[in-house]
Amino acid sequence: MKKLVEWLARLPERPRTIFKTCAYGFAAGLVAVAFQLAMNGCYRAGIVRLSHTSHSVFLWSSLALILGTSLVSGWLLNSFCAEAAGSGIPQLKAAFWKNFGCVPFRVLWVKFIAATLQIGGGSSLGREGPSVQLAGTTGSLLAGVAGEAKQKRRVGAATGAAAGLAAAFNTPLAGVTFVLEELIGDLNSRLLGSVLLGAMLGALVAHGILGPQPSFSLAAIGEPAWRSYLLVPLVAAAGTLVGVAFQKTALGLRARQRKWHGIPAWLRPALGGFICWALGVLVFFQTGKLGVFGLGYDDLSEALTGKLIWQTAVLLLAAKFVATVACYGMGGCGGIFSPTLFFGAMTGLGIAHHRQHERDAGRGGPGTGDEHIDCVRDDPPIFTRAAADARGVDQPGHQPPAGAAQFLRRAAGTGWAHCGTLRPAARSTGMAEATRLAAGQSQTRHRRFTRNKAYSKPVAELSLHPVPRGHRRTDSWPADAGRSRSRPP
Repeated sequence: MKKLVEWLARLPERPRTIFKTCAYGFAAGLVAVAFQLAMNGCYRAGIVRLSHTSHSVFLWSSLALILGTSLVSGWLLNSFCAEAAGSGIPQLKAAFWKNFGCVPFRVLWVKFIAATLQIGGGSSLGREGPSVQLAGTTGSLLAGVAGEAKQKRRVGAATGAAAGLAAAFNTPLAGVTFVLEELIGDLNSRLLGSVLLGAMLGALVAHGILGPQPSFSLAAIGEPAWRSYLLVPLVAAAGTLVGVAFQKTALGLRARQRKWHGIPAWLRPALGGFICWALGVLVFFQTGKLGVFGLGYDDLSEALTGKLIWQTAVLLLAAKFVATVACYGMGGCGGIFSPTLFFGAMTGLGIAHHRQHERDAGRGGPGTGDEHIDCVRDDPPIFTRAAADARGVDQPGHQPPAGAAQFLRRAAGTGWAHCGTLRPAARSTGMAEATRLAAGQSQTRHRRFTRNKAYSKPVAELSLHPVPRGHRRTDSWPADAGRSRSRPP
């Protein structure tokens, strides 16, 4: 290391600065990617793996996991480095301006371990804030190793922070903008070149290790209807209100809990983890979704691709809101950027789908509050999420077994049909539950269109037998006509 420092000292100033900047960005990107992999690995090996066990095993094992990781995180934060608590961005900003970008080494290892355990263990917190603090601390420490004085480490901290955010989201432009606006506070800063180079290197490191996939994938979107544009101001206003309410509630709780002298500081993150566990278990047993735990990116991705119904989105929003306020407000080690993304997505999904449901009910269609399904003649896939859930299918674009597909086609009638709404059955119930729900539970009257006339008829009264090719089902068509393959006289 000494030889490397001596070699750098012999270089001209401009090449030396470029070399150091590249080293800051590359090392910070590696730390951010390592943190992401470690946290995701803990989450998959813990909460996700336990979710495939029985309810009783998941109940008590998840409780032990989230309490244990929260207790270890609280002990590390209060015993070794209180500056590593929370998201870490305010602490990094304070170090940038007050300490000239100098950050001690203990922030790096305490933040890495505590955030990995608490977020990976299931607490409802985000990873972007910790990624920025870890990467900025790495750049600052590497600047010190390269021989920079304590008064000249701002370049390393800023470059590392940009690389960390770029690696966390695979978005270099977002990393540059964030550091210039939030950390430095000057879009015309002389550090612009270093920040830009560091962000590019951080994104390249993430691209090389994690792959070119984006953080979120969107389904193909056709030409939106004019009603969609009318909902934009409403969704924006609702999302803003949710975000402001979360900010005030979480920061208010975090300020008040510091005055709770009767509860040890190391125990408070476990209290937030317990609240998160209770809400997460209730939502999981009700819907089968794990979005309350951890980042919630799996359910967020499903919402962006149209695989969540609005009732589930609203339930996830309410539970995730309270769980995140509890985990962050009680002094947990994690950020709030990921939860706010989750809040906005679920708010928009809930409003859009609820308005769609109201329009369907206003047209005289089914308005039971269940998921809307449009059954298309024989063009696969003929199911939306509800029909897939009825057969336990959880893969997008997967064609369900022929039994369920034929049943719902027969229940809806031949030709183009508007199936209305069907409540998604539990994943484990299979064909019997699909039959009961589709044929008789709601007794909703469904409008069925044939080639030359339309009429309303309860689903339970429709024949469950196929119509022979070349014939058209009518009111007089007997229930057993599908078996004879011949039209009655």
